[in-house]
Amino acid sequence: MSLKKELLRLLEEDEEFRFAVAGLLGLRELMEELRRLWMEVKALREDYNKRFEEHREELKSLRAEQEKLWMEVKALREDYNKRFEEHREELKSLRAEQEKLWMEVKALREGQEKLWENVTKLWEEVRELRRDFREMREEQRRLRASFETFGKALNVTFEHYTCSFVKLMLENMGYFDVEIDRKVLLHDGRIYEVNVFSEDPLVVGEVTLYLENLDVARNELNKLSERIEIAEKLAGKKAMLKLLAVGNASKDVLEYLKEECRRMNIKLIFGREFEVLT
Repeated sequence: MSLKKELLRLLEEDEEFRFAVAGLLGLRELMEELRRLWMEVKALREDYNKRFEEHREELKSLRAEQEKLWMEVKALREDYNKRFEEHREELKSLRAEQEKLWMEVKALREGQEKLWENVTKLWEEVRELRRDFREMREEQRRLRASFETFGKALNVTFEHYTCSFVKLMLENMGYFDVEIDRKVLLHDGRIYEVNVFSEDPLVVGEVTLYLENLDVARNELNKLSERIEIAEKLAGKKAMLKLLAVGNASKDVLEYLKEECRRMNIKLIFGREFEVLT
């Protein structure tokens, strides 16, 4: 066997000889570093595989929760479409009523000259005119609220549903033509936003789609209590109706809310179908 072939064989088969040659060529340190680097890469790959296996079930759970959320969104959209169809004729009637109001306003303006015939009749007609204009503005605000509630298929919110539901509750209690809407309160230089509000009768409520745990539920009740206190202070009277509307919550959170709302004399409205629980 030639010397060349023998050297090549030793380089291929004898690791110690190969390192000795590499050292003579100035490559020993480089090869040692490469060897350590590959060992690190191998350890990292093994660590990644281990951690992936540890979190495999967690990833499955997250995917299942995502599917559940999409089903909730689909159900909300279907529920809105159903309610919109139910109130289509009511919207037409509201538009006709708005046209009638504008005709009445026009008639009031045309009749202003006649109001000056005598002083007594003047002030009586002025008071009547002001009252009619206030009623007209209230009706316009109700119309805008109705259009916002039923006129935007993809933007209808749980808050709008709740306001409409509370309005029906008040009508059943004998309070008609009450405006229920979002309200911004200014107190001690701070702004407080109230989801469900009426000034007369005084109604204060908060709306939330989901309460994930007891801490969040307690914070929501504290937030509602703070707004009730501020509203009562500004209005100079006690709230006739205090309420909390919750779209979804776990069983333990729901039981906690039932007990606390009963203790605090707060109406608890739960779920997309608006079930009054307290």
